[in-house]
This record gives sequence, C-alpha cells and structure tokens, in this order.
Amino acid sequence: MKTTNPLVCLTVVAALFSASSLAQDSCLNCHKNAKLLQKMIEKKQLATGELSAEQRAAQLQVSLDAMASHGELDCSDCHQADASKAKSWHPAIQSDPTADGGSVCSDCHGEEMVTNFRHSLHYTVNGIAKGLVERLAQTPNAQELYDEMHHAEVEGCNSCHATCGQCHISQPDYVGGGLLNKHAFVKNADPEQTCETCHYENAETHKELDAHVTKHNMSCTDCHSAQQEFHGRDINEIPEGNLYSGGPDNITKGHFEQTQKKDIIQVKCEDCHQDKIDDHTELLTGKAALINHNEKLKCTACHTQPYTNCFGCHEDSPESVGTWETLKRVVKGAVGEVGDENIKLGLSVANDPHSKLVPLSHSGGVSKDSKAVVNLKDPATKSYWVPFAAHFVSKNPLATAEARTSKRMCENCHNTDNDIFLKHSDVQLGITDPVSETQWIVPANRLPKH
Repeated sequence: MKTTNPLVCLTVVAALFSASSLAQDSCLNCHKNAKLLQKMIEKKQLATGELSAEQRAAQLQVSLDAMASHGELDCSDCHQADASKAKSWHPAIQSDPTADGGSVCSDCHGEEMVTNFRHSLHYTVNGIAKGLVERLAQTPNAQELYDEMHHAEVEGCNSCHATCGQCHISQPDYVGGGLLNKHAFVKNADPEQTCETCHYENAETHKELDAHVTKHNMSCTDCHSAQQEFHGRDINEIPEGNLYSGGPDNITKGHFEQTQKKDIIQVKCEDCHQDKIDDHTELLTGKAALINHNEKLKCTACHTQPYTNCFGCHEDSPESVGTWETLKRVVKGAVGEVGDENIKLGLSVANDPHSKLVPLSHSGGVSKDSKAVVNLKDPATKSYWVPFAAHFVSKNPLATAEARTSKRMCENCHNTDNDIFLKHSDVQLGITDPVSETQWIVPANRLPKH
C-alpha cells in the first residue's frame, strides 16, 4: 500500500494556501490524519513539551463531524492569513482567530456577548495587572519593567489571558494549546483542560483536600455556573475604572472589571446547603449556642482546613517582604507541626467591621527576583491580606489540638492560645504590611472574651 510522503504533502498544502483561501480540503489533507501529523512533527523535530509526538498529533487532529454545524464553514472563514505566523512548513494563518476578543464569533453569537467578554477579567487580566501596576508605583522605568513582567513569554502575568477559542476549542496557550476534541466547539469545556491550567494554585490543593472533590467528585463548573463569571457581565453594570493591563503609563478608562471579589462570583454555600444554614445553631456541643454564628462567620471560617499561605516561599526578609513569624503560632496542632500551613480569620468585606469573618490568604508581596524597588517604608511594595476563596472545604469543621482533646470545636476560638483572628499585633503597619491592612483586622469588640 502506497504511503503519503509528509514533505510532498506540505509542499502541496503550501501551494494551495498561497493560491487560494484556506479551504477545508487543503487543511484536512493533513489535519484529519493523526498518523501523518505525527510523522510531520517527528520530521521537523517540533517541540511537544511533555507530550509525545503521538499525543501532540492527536491534539492537532480535526474532524468535521466533531465540529457539527461549524464544519459547514471554510477554514478561512475564521483562520485568516497572518504573515507574522509564517513557517517554512506551514501557511501563515491566525492560530487563534478569537485573539481580539471574538469578532469572528460575533457574526453568529452577537455583539453583546463579545463586548461584555472584552471588558471581563478573563480577557483583560485587569485584576492581575492592577496589582502589578500598584506594586511598581515607585519603581523607576515602571512601564518597561511592567512590560517585561506582564508579557514574559513563559510565565508573564498576561499568560493566562483567555480568549473564546482557548476555552471552547483548545487548551490555553499557557499550557501549549492543543485542540480539546478534534476542533469540536465545546459548550462546557473540561475544567481540567481549561480552568485548572491557569487557576492551578487553587486547583492543585483543592483537588487533594476539598470535600467537594474528594467525596463528591465535583468540578469547577458544578459550583461556578453563572455565565458572567466566564463571559463577563453587562458592561453597563460595571463601574468605570482603569484598564490596568496597558501598564503604568496607560490612562485608558472605561467599564473594565477591576476585581473578581465583588459582584462577579455568584455561588454561595447556601445555594446547596440551605438546610445546614437553617439548623447550624448547636455546633458540636449539642446545645444551642449563645450567639448565632451564622450571622458572625462565613461557612468556610469553620469548614476549612490549614492551607498554605504565600509565605511558604516568600519568607521574612528585606528582599521578599513579609511577616511570617506571627503566623507560625497559628493552629499548631491542626497539622501536627509548625509549618507553612495556617489559618487566619478576618473581615470578609474591607473596612466593614460588621461583615462576616472568613479565612484570609497572605501574599508575600514583591520578591527580590522581580527587580521592583522594595522600600519597607512605602506601603506600595508591601505584602497584603485578602479574603480567600472557599476551595479547601472540609465536611468536618476545623479542629485544633485543644478542640480534638475536648471534643468541642469551641476551643478553636475560645479558651485557647491559638491566635486564629487577624489583629493589630499580627501586622506591621507601614513597615512590612500596608497601612491599608487595617481593613481586614477583626475589631477588638468582636474577639472572643474567653
């Protein structure tokens, strides 16, 4: 049986592309045949990362049947010519036609969805950019350094910038791309292939510890199902703010999302656990509590477990700004030893002394490798606390050594030396922590009296 010569095929395809539009027949000459793609990869010694040539070829295989109604389109209807992408062995095409936020999608799916998405955090990466711009506020050549850090080819902040195609057709570029399923347009993408590739810091530990995964095999989209969390909300609902993703010198303003913490994340524990909210007044004692803890605490304040704060890497030093010593005392018995895992509870809403208490995470701030100016007298370069997402949920409430001995979880917070609440003594305001950190500190009148 006669076999196809990959080099001949490439020559023919290049000629077809140069003479006409990207017709299906031209592209499918190669992309429908996984074995042929594998031979090309091996012949050209193309990089495949941690994958074998066979696995990478499978990621590049296209099936018209898998594409369903989209298979009626010519490849050139989406993949236009792009001279900057030219290779000696492949025509010059746009590998991600949705890189501009989805103009090509709007022809069928409407302008509103695309407009909203272009102002969302997934597309602009504005939340990450905001933090970086603020950190570089007093650094010389801030824009130059921003561009270097934000747009670094491998792990720049912008690496997790999402497009329509990198969720619904392929894996994100951050992990090397590759079709999810033979160019199928996947309505609900596999979180492991999409969400977790960028949200890995939550996903890795979450999958090992969180009861929703370990006991019930749930995935990201079982909780995060609101479309606005992915595609963005109506831009008319977004207050005007800075487009930080342009860097320190960019003065563009508009209806760009600034942070995910407010108004975007829709899921709440009570969406599934309303019965627990209603009857959670007795706690573990079997007796009615003197106060309604549901009014004082978020569910995760109890149903959490020790987790790794950023100080596991950013230790206490002038170069990597942080204050780790005060955290080493926290929940000593919960993990059996003093380590990088700890719990701190603070306000869930900044500067609202009546807001429910929630676990906090501590970011280590600017490391010595960032080249940013670190000035211990300038709060702009300090570490900071933030309310932490509910990704380490335990069915059994947190129990410290004292609580396990007494068999009363009250000892987590009461009648104990465990310093589980964020207090003024835990931060060094204006020294190693920003003066703004008072916004998360638990007021003295809310601390347990015994």
